This record gives sequence, C-alpha cells and structure tokens, in this order.
Amino acid sequence: MQIDWPELSKIVITAGLTIMGGIFLLVIGQLFEKFSIEPLRRYRETVGEIAVSLIYFANIYLNPGADIHDRETLNEVSQNLRRLASELVAGTNSIHPYLLFKWLHWIPSEENVRLAASNLIRLSNGLFRSGAREINVNEERRQEIIHLLSIRLID
Repeated sequence: MQIDWPELSKIVITAGLTIMGGIFLLVIGQLFEKFSIEPLRRYRETVGEIAVSLIYFANIYLNPGADIHDRETLNEVSQNLRRLASELVAGTNSIHPYLLFKWLHWIPSEENVRLAASNLIRLSNGLFRSGAREINVNEERRQEIIHLLSIRLID
C-alpha cells in the first residue's frame, strides 16, 4: 500500500485548521460571555433587587420619619438603597458592548441609569424626614425609578 502524501497532508492541514478554528471560536465565545453576558446578568439581578427593595421597603419610605421608625431600621433601609444605587452604576460600567445592548433595548441609557441611581440615593435620604410632602416626593422617586429601569411591578 502506497501512501499518497499530498492527499494525507491536505487531510492533516484541514483537520488542524478545523481544530484551531474551533478553539478560536471557543475562546472568543468565552471572552464574550465573561465580559458581556455575565455583567449583563449581574445588572439584571441588581435591577431585580431594586424591584424587591421598592416593594419590601415601601412601608418605610412611603411612611418616612425617625418619629415613626427606629433609627436602626431607617439606617438599614438607607444603606440598602445606597448599596443598590452603587451596584447599579458599577454594573452598567462593567457592560462592555453597552451601546449594542442599549440598541437592543436590553438595558436603559446611561442617563436613565444615572437618574435611577440618583433617585435611589434621594429616596435613601428621604427616609429620615416625615410629612405628607416627603411621602409624595418619595412616591414620585419610586415611580421614576420604576420608569427609568423599566421595572414591572404588580400594584
């Protein structure tokens, strides 16, 4: 049996290029997942946590004041809202093809994220003041956060 070296070399080169192409695509896919999909998933989880907090702490921020709630509870809720604002901004900054995901309407604009984070911090600050005006302002902030982040809540 005689070996056809030109044909064998074509087969070996084709197999080698196929394997190298597969490895290249695997590496590109892993990089895309690591730097795009995972940050997007973390961002969506943060938005989910914000939705939970808006529901869970509504009895506090819609009835604010140190004369109604103990200081420890207000501090805990305040820190939670500030942490979520920070995670929201950090999460959006870690999404690298931001414009692509924004164009696909998977995430809001950077301006909307900035305004939502700002409203979370203002909501946090508004916990310590009481009165009808503060209740209305906090409700407006809540509605603005829901709108800016496209959160779907059951009212």
